[in-house]
Amino acid sequence: MARRHMSIVFAVLLALVSASGMPGISRADSPTWAGYLPIVFRNHVPPTPTSTPTNTPTITPTPTDTPTPTTTPTNTLTPTPSNTPTLTRTATVTNTPSRTNTPTRTNTPTRTSTPTRTPTPTATRSPSTVYVVCASHYTSLSWVYVVGEILNNTGLAVYDVKVSVTFYNAQGQIVGADYSYARFDMVLPGEKAPFLIMIQPAAGWTRYEVVVSGYDTSTWLTYNHRFSILNLNSYWSGGSYYVVGEIRNDTSETWRYVKAIATLYDDAGCVVDTDYSYVAATDLAPGQKSSFSVWFYGSQLARATHYAVGAEGWR
Repeated sequence: MARRHMSIVFAVLLALVSASGMPGISRADSPTWAGYLPIVFRNHVPPTPTSTPTNTPTITPTPTDTPTPTTTPTNTLTPTPSNTPTLTRTATVTNTPSRTNTPTRTNTPTRTSTPTRTPTPTATRSPSTVYVVCASHYTSLSWVYVVGEILNNTGLAVYDVKVSVTFYNAQGQIVGADYSYARFDMVLPGEKAPFLIMIQPAAGWTRYEVVVSGYDTSTWLTYNHRFSILNLNSYWSGGSYYVVGEIRNDTSETWRYVKAIATLYDDAGCVVDTDYSYVAATDLAPGQKSSFSVWFYGSQLARATHYAVGAEGWR
């Protein structure tokens, strides 16, 4: 503190001397800087600046939304109903049951499109044998469906009649071949049985031939055709054609897996399409009846004018 007072006194005296003048120097000659002599506080230590604490903001981490895992459902493929029958060979049989009654024929509803004639296939006929009576075809996408009927002219019951088709191009080369079996597993003497063969021949085919390529004359199963077709009806629904009815067991024995076989014909009596369906009951007891429904779809139905239904069971 004493040093500070001495500095102040010295500064005041210096100012007074400057104001009264120095010997030999007039006021007019006095330099102007004397009035601007700064007051210097020597030994004055400026206060050490205190650091002002800086509030550092606390960074709060932004919460991250954790995605909730979701269960991806597994797509289940639902099979689409198809009118294409599964062509499976049924085991052969031993006993020759009585001949079935002629199936009832009725007219189909009015057709909506003009029928298109298809190439006439070559059918092989032989006396005293089993042969193809007639055949035609229709197409769906890349598939060709060859349909027709065989006739048993042997005088014996035959089983598992095999029908083969061969496609040719214009040069006579084979471009496709396949086979299937008659819809009835047993065909009695004089009876007809429809057939259907699905095939994808190569492009460019111009004709095909259909023949009976084999059959059996004995079997280890027993078949029966002695059933009555009751309440037979047909109708259109959603662009599809249905043949429905009931089958009654007219024998004294129980038969298994009784099926109704429906066949559509054109005005010339040739097969347009054929399919089958099993009745609702697995076993059909004597006198028992059970319902069936056979479904058809496609442009070939425009050629149909009437149909027939037969029945078959085994044990």
